[in-house]
Amino acid sequence: MEINKVYNAENLEFLKQIPDNFIDLIYCDILYGTGRNFGDYQDLKCDKKIIEGHYLPRLIEMKRVLKDTGSIYLQMDTRINHWLRCLMDDIFGYHNFRNEIVWCYKTIGQGKYFLKKHDVLLFYSKKNPIFCKQKHKPSDNYKKRFGYVADEDGNIPYNKLTPYAQKMYKEENYRNSSPQF
Repeated sequence: MEINKVYNAENLEFLKQIPDNFIDLIYCDILYGTGRNFGDYQDLKCDKKIIEGHYLPRLIEMKRVLKDTGSIYLQMDTRINHWLRCLMDDIFGYHNFRNEIVWCYKTIGQGKYFLKKHDVLLFYSKKNPIFCKQKHKPSDNYKKRFGYVADEDGNIPYNKLTPYAQKMYKEENYRNSSPQF
């Protein structure tokens, strides 16, 4: 198996060719359940039976090829995230759920109901994932909005936060210190 190479193949058959514990990171963003044709990809119209029949064998193979230090991110529409989260809990273990990431975007226009404004990314691992802390220099607009500057490690001294940011920080710490069920 060559690394740093793009392969064009049906993913289940390709996954079966990959050795165990070989992959550091899996990112999959084709899970929407709309039934639409996107040109180079035909999305499945999903129900529970299709989710289990189509995605279950692929997710089992993804776990097999993922290293113990690896991570898997699945991006999906809100129509199917509840089914895939249950499958991922069964396959990877509830304790290996790391986070649900919400990818927000702007929607133009008005609909009959509330507009859909986000996708979901489920983040799981096998055992001990390697997680690289993200560092970036905040834009001037970001600094103006939140009123702080991070040190070279990306940490923000609490006393440098604006009153609004301090309030958000306290609320976030309160939520994070709540009992986990």
